[in-house]
Amino acid sequence: SRRFWWVAGCAVTYLLWAFFFQNIIHKTRHILPLLALLLVLPANGAAALWHRGGRWGRAAVTAFAVAYAAVALVLVVQHRQPTAIAQVKAFAEKQQQAAPGALRVASIPLVNAYLRRQQVEARYFSVTDSADVRRLRRTAGRASSDGRTLVVGTHPALLPAKPPRRVRTFYHNPYVNPMWPEVHVRVYD
Repeated sequence: SRRFWWVAGCAVTYLLWAFFFQNIIHKTRHILPLLALLLVLPANGAAALWHRGGRWGRAAVTAFAVAYAAVALVLVVQHRQPTAIAQVKAFAEKQQQAAPGALRVASIPLVNAYLRRQQVEARYFSVTDSADVRRLRRTAGRASSDGRTLVVGTHPALLPAKPPRRVRTFYHNPYVNPMWPEVHVRVYD
């Protein structure tokens, strides 16, 4: 009994720390250590329902297990598919090969750093830097036939002089990865 209260106290302390001092919305890994402890409760409930619930109890436990397995399988299948930002990277590489000239990418610094780190050859412009935005507008306006410009993210008014040639939206399930589940890309020639 003393061991139970010791483990329960540690779990509650950890839960409070994770809840108040960690970003559990975008980093759910902080909850993973608690899952092993929390899964004991539904397992005990299911065992009790299976043994004492008769036919209806066994049917309820079986239905819950089948539904739980279906959700787990869907998440496993979706986890094997690339995230939205990985799809943007593949799209940028295709745009780089399809159009002659330089590829220009305008986005927030974190997306630019990701694409640069993934070795996408492009000239990068930060949408948070007004000097970069002015340089991008001059470059895109001056060299319209030389390469393509990709605006990654929700920045529709970044190049107001001309409409985008194409707008693509990439998705992934936010329960698989809550970071950027939907990413828009505007392509300018």
